[in-house]
Amino acid sequence: MKHIVLPILALCGLMASPQAGAQGTDRKNPLYAFVPKGYVITSEHKVGDPNQDGIYDKVLIVRNTLKSKINKETQEDNNRGGMIILFGTNNNGYRKAAENLDCFSPKAMEEDRKENLYVNIELENNRLVFGFNNYPFGFCEFVLRYQDDRFKLIGYMSKNMRDIFTLKETSINTLTGKKRELTNILTEEEIRKSYDADPDNYKDEFTEKWTTLGRKPLIDFTDIKNYDELDWPGSMESLIRNAAFLPKGFAIKSEHEVGDLNKDGLRDKVLIVKKVQPKETGIDENTGKPVYENSEGMIVLFATKGGGYTKAAENLNGFDAEKASRYPNHLAELYVYEQEPSCLKFGYIVEAEGEWTYTFRYQNGGFKLIGYDYSNSKYVNRTDISINFLTCKKQERYCTAEWDEGIEDYKEKTDERWTKIKRKPLLDFTEIEDYHNSFAIDD
Repeated sequence: MKHIVLPILALCGLMASPQAGAQGTDRKNPLYAFVPKGYVITSEHKVGDPNQDGIYDKVLIVRNTLKSKINKETQEDNNRGGMIILFGTNNNGYRKAAENLDCFSPKAMEEDRKENLYVNIELENNRLVFGFNNYPFGFCEFVLRYQDDRFKLIGYMSKNMRDIFTLKETSINTLTGKKRELTNILTEEEIRKSYDADPDNYKDEFTEKWTTLGRKPLIDFTDIKNYDELDWPGSMESLIRNAAFLPKGFAIKSEHEVGDLNKDGLRDKVLIVKKVQPKETGIDENTGKPVYENSEGMIVLFATKGGGYTKAAENLNGFDAEKASRYPNHLAELYVYEQEPSCLKFGYIVEAEGEWTYTFRYQNGGFKLIGYDYSNSKYVNRTDISINFLTCKKQERYCTAEWDEGIEDYKEKTDERWTKIKRKPLLDFTEIEDYHNSFAIDD
C-alpha cells in the first residue's frame, strides 16, 4: 500500500452546475422533436464530440410530468427524470443517439437541488461524464464512452468529503477491471487543523490500494434504471459483478455469499433485487402520496471454477414488504442466512408480528421447499411453528405465562404438539408468487 501526496483539489468548478441552455415547457423549442410526449426539458448541455465526427453534440435532462405523481396538497413532484443524448449533424441539426428517460430519482430532479445533477465533458478521449453532488459530503460520477453504436459505462468515481477535504476517493475502471482506493491518513479533525495552520501549503496525504475486480462485459448506459442508488462504491461494484444476471427494470438491493448449495465444493451467491419503478397501487389517505408495491425478488447464482457465476434460479416478485405486514409502518425486512452450509435459507421479520423462515434444498435441477418456520413473541408469550415437508411433520410450541401476584412473579407454561400434514409434491422456489399471503399449510 503506497502513500501519495496530493495538493488540495479545487472542486468548485467541477461541482458547480453547468450553464443550461433553453429550458422549460416551450414545445416550440426544436429540441422537443426528440423528447417523448409527457416529458419536459429541464436543462440542455452542449458537450464534446463522443462519436468523433468533428461536430459538437448535446445532452438533454428531461423529466416526466404525470399528474398522478404530484401531491395535490404539498405540490411535491414525485416524477422521475432522465437523459437524452443527441449527436450533431452537418446541417446544424441533431439526431437522437441514446436515451434513458427515468434513470434519475425525483430527489435528484428537485429544482432547489438542480445543481446536484450535473453533466460534464472531458474533451480528452471524448468521454461523456455525469454525476451527482452531495455537498459538503462528496460526489460521484459516471464515465461513458461511445462504441459499437452504444454508450458504455467505462468508469466510475466516488469521493467521500467534508467541505473541500477529501477523506476517501474510489475509482473503478471497467475496461481494466481495476479499483483504486485513496484513503486520507489523517482524521477529519487533523485535516482541518493542518489546513487552518497553513492554508496555502496544505497538502492531502493518502494511502493507495489497488484491487482487481475482473473484466466483465461493459454495461450499457440505457440498462441502468436508477443511477442514484450507485452513489457509493459498494453498490457500483455489485452491479459490475452481477449485471449480466440482472433483469431489466431491477436493481440490486444486497448481495450475499452463501453455502455450497449444489455441493460442488464452491460457495454460491444470492442477490436480493427490487423493481426500480414499482407499480402504483393507490393513494395514501393520510399523506396523499402514491402507494407502491414494495415487491422484491431473489436471484440464486452458482459459483463456477473459473471464479465466475451462473444463474441457477430466480423469483423476482415473491416478496412484498407491505403485504407481509398488517401495519403500514411495520414493513418486512428480507434477509438471507449466509452461514447455512448446504441449503438456501431466507426469511423476513415484521416488527410486532413475527419472523417467517423458508428452507430450500437443491434437487432434481431446482430448489424445493423442505422447511418452514414461524416464530412470534409477545411479552413473555411465544409461539413457534416448524414444518418439515420431507417427513410431513408439524411441530407447534406455545409458551404462555401465568401470573400469581407481582408482574415479575409468573410461571411459564409450555404446550407442545406434533401433527402429520398431507404429503404433497415439494413446492419449487420459483413457483411461489407471494411468500406471505399465498403460502398455506394444510393439516
